[in-house]
Amino acid sequence: MRAGFTLLEIIIGMALISIFFGIGALFVSKNQEREVSTFSIKLQQLAKDTLTQSKEGKRASLLVFENGKIQQSPLGFSPESSSKNTALKTLEIPSGVEIFAQPNSEATWEKIHPSLSASSSAPPFRWAFSGSGLCEPIALKIENKQHLETLSFHALTAGLKDTDEYEDE
Repeated sequence: MRAGFTLLEIIIGMALISIFFGIGALFVSKNQEREVSTFSIKLQQLAKDTLTQSKEGKRASLLVFENGKIQQSPLGFSPESSSKNTALKTLEIPSGVEIFAQPNSEATWEKIHPSLSASSSAPPFRWAFSGSGLCEPIALKIENKQHLETLSFHALTAGLKDTDEYEDE
């Protein structure tokens, strides 16, 4: 009777363990990529819905980025004065996701989520939509540890513009 394993058995065991860890890492990476992509799609839809509601209601609106969520807010809206029938859409920002904004095609990116300091009294980031059917032109970078998406929104449609100009940065 022998005690222990042969070198060949140990190598085969290590190879199998490496394969399983590789598959697991790939799954986690794809899941993080899917998380950012899904969030980007929901954000695009929220922007279009906000622009449509602003245009139809002929009332300016905002998308407010704060406290881990993005919320629609009609201009001049205060939660205390609203009726329970006010349907405002909210989009939760997934944990681990950072958002940077480049308003009006400025050269620098501003970190808007998570805020640089949780205790900071800095105002939340606001994206404006006018009642005439225009929105503030803006580019957003949405990223986590594994994936980055850059979205550049058109002022007339709140849809995406070509983002080639932002990929080099």
